[in-house]
Amino acid sequence: MKHSQVASDLLVARTFIADKECWTRGSQFRDAYGVPTNANYAHSYCLIGAIRQATGETLDYLLEHNRTRACLSALHLNMRAPSVASWNDATNRTHKQVLALIDKTIERELKG
Repeated sequence: MKHSQVASDLLVARTFIADKECWTRGSQFRDAYGVPTNANYAHSYCLIGAIRQATGETLDYLLEHNRTRACLSALHLNMRAPSVASWNDATNRTHKQVLALIDKTIERELKG
């Protein structure tokens, strides 16, 4: 197996949403009350928010989010949706499906 920064970042992102209560839709970050917030006060994360937290690329004013973008590109190869955000936010999306997508993408990255 080879080392992959994307796989490492996705593995860390997975830890942020491993518990169902820590995964959300419709906002990248939510506080303990379910109110949209920034990364500093996040209690739950959508898939993109978890990746941004894992990569440390949480500041919106940063123009470059290279590691986040690399993770999103890798995830997109394993899904059928216009974007990771729309896939995560689909009303029929389950927490289990989100974790499975992360796991499948990590596996693919490590196989090269």
